[in-house]
Amino acid sequence: MKQPIRHSLGCLALCAAAGAYGQAALQPSSPPSPQSPPTQPIQISPAQAQPQQGEVYRSTLPNGEVIYSDKPAPGAKSSKPVPRANPGANNVAPAVTREEIEATNRRLAGKSKKLDAAGDRRLKAWNRLQAAKDAKAKGEEPLPGERTGNAGGNSRLNSAYWARQKKLDRDLAAAQREYDRASEAYRQAM
Repeated sequence: MKQPIRHSLGCLALCAAAGAYGQAALQPSSPPSPQSPPTQPIQISPAQAQPQQGEVYRSTLPNGEVIYSDKPAPGAKSSKPVPRANPGANNVAPAVTREEIEATNRRLAGKSKKLDAAGDRRLKAWNRLQAAKDAKAKGEEPLPGERTGNAGGNSRLNSAYWARQKKLDRDLAAAQREYDRASEAYRQAM
């Protein structure tokens, strides 16, 4: 099976030049420099522009991504064969409507905002986790009043110390859970 082509709306001209829509010319992306000779457009013959075998399908996935492949994509919302170019005609890529571009821009802007928010939440959770780890490490040393003397002249850690240790452990576990949830939300936003 051929590798599917994943693209954005800006790829349509490249897809046309790559062979999905007949004869096309590739123009240089930047003006030639004074040191180099002017470049000529690359001409692709209709025979080169046609897929070598089988149909080419345009599949739209549930998340809005478009895939071109020689087979319909599994799980796609819609899969349609791309019409073959007429070798004698001067075919170009189909026009993309302003509404399609605006809808794609809105979808990407919304996804970008969600990803930014998830990234901010993950960073804050990471900082809280690091603070909880630091507090736990610093909290291992007994504070004044957390030791009780015994008859032999020594001392032992009392219940105040162990209660503080339990609180530090709970805080650390809560910070770890929060970070894990924020990391999962970030992965899902991607």
